[in-house]
Amino acid sequence: SSGINAEYGGGDMLAAQHVLSSSISMCDIDVRPGLWSNIVLAGGTTLLTGFADRLTTECHAKMTSSTKVKVVTGGNSTDRIFSAWVGASILASLGTFQELWISKQEYEEEGKLIVDKKCP
Repeated sequence: SSGINAEYGGGDMLAAQHVLSSSISMCDIDVRPGLWSNIVLAGGTTLLTGFADRLTTECHAKMTSSTKVKVVTGGNSTDRIFSAWVGASILASLGTFQELWISKQEYEEEGKLIVDKKCP
């Protein structure tokens, strides 16, 4: 298979550009060009040598020539290693997000169906 993906422990993961493309295609058609031109990489895995360049190349290969694809890798490597965690911690601390929290007890009682109940 082609694309940026990993096969560890015998499991296959979707390629990064496939996840990106699928996510953007689920959004309103009017906002898609803005999303394609504002891809921000965060997290330690994005520090792999050539990751941003390869992701950009693979996204361009899947898009029409009129679609602008821009991948941004802001900050230094230390910032990028922790940026996903910092963003998640900020989101988790918001009062409006706390109603979506799932406790261990809720998950043990209802299983994965609790996610659909709380996050329709």
